[in-house]
Amino acid sequence: MPLDPFEGRIQFLEQLKYLSASQSSSLKLAQFALKNRALHEDLYSCIIEKLSSTSLNDKVNIFYFLGTLVDQSERAQFRPYGEMVRRDLDRIVSDVAPVDGGAVNIPPAKNVSVALTCSNSQVLKDLLDKRLILPTSYSAAMRLLNERETK
Repeated sequence: MPLDPFEGRIQFLEQLKYLSASQSSSLKLAQFALKNRALHEDLYSCIIEKLSSTSLNDKVNIFYFLGTLVDQSERAQFRPYGEMVRRDLDRIVSDVAPVDGGAVNIPPAKNVSVALTCSNSQVLKDLLDKRLILPTSYSAAMRLLNERETK
């Protein structure tokens, strides 16, 4: 029986609360999102809301998760998650590495240096290599990160 939007948001937010840097954590959450794909707009809005209001470490975990979600969605031939991430990539990168104190998140976002616990260490590069984002989107995201790095 499909979840209603309110219950789906509650369950998804609860699982999102326990998201870690592990690939299995990201896969589990991506499976939930794909299982409840009828709620994709609601679940995606949960991700974006959480991304803008959480700690820097959790922002990176969500960023890695988004890479996993897009990859798994493409494998399942369900494209709306990828389309939404591509549409909001600038906003997502801005939230992951905010101007005020987000410099610590720039290396993981750029694929330069990532915590050893993260197996999905090349989010932007992986999305580009798999042709899940356009080269122009990749370039814009990298330009934004480079600007933030020098501030």
